Amino acid sequence: FLSACWWIWWPFGCLPKGGCGLNFQPLFDLSQSDKSRPTNHDLTSISSFRNSDGTSNGDVDFNSADIIGGNPQSLEINTFTQEVRLASNFDGPLNGIVGAYFFSEDLEQTDGIFFGSGFRNYASALAAGLGVPIPNLFSTLELFSGTPDGTYFRAGDGVTETSTQSNTTFNLFGQFDYEVSDRLTASVGLAYV
Repeated sequence: FLSACWWIWWPFGCLPKGGCGLNFQPLFDLSQSDKSRPTNHDLTSISSFRNSDGTSNGDVDFNSADIIGGNPQSLEINTFTQEVRLASNFDGPLNGIVGAYFFSEDLEQTDGIFFGSGFRNYASALAAGLGVPIPNLFSTLELFSGTPDGTYFRAGDGVTETSTQSNTTFNLFGQFDYEVSDRLTASVGLAYV
């Protein structure tokens, strides 16, 4: 630095014996500490957890009449993934990667559909329109079956289905490359699922 300063700045008024007219002696001190241990590989770990929750209840008869009272649905999905890879970074012709992958997902879904207060009359009108000549069709069926009046297609009755699903998978993998020449590399890979 000083010799460059001498030759560049001296013609512009710097004093030859005092350096470049600086008011202090420049100091450049660099110390470096490396706590890592040099290796010929890279270790990578990727983790992920996802939770999705959803609920809905739609007017699935698509009109203002209370034919279908409700169609509640819920869905919950929990997913976890983990991948670990170890890749070599050698100076020689052989390098590779080995790793493992884990996936786990749990799903719970509930669907329901329920009769509205107008469904019984709607179903009776449909039956009459199809040529069933029995007035008060469902009351008549309930009477002959010994079931209390108003039991069939009662408002609020319906069905709820709940399903669950679990999926788990595990994978081991590896790939090795051998540089035969600058223009040719041979690769071999294996996976266990």
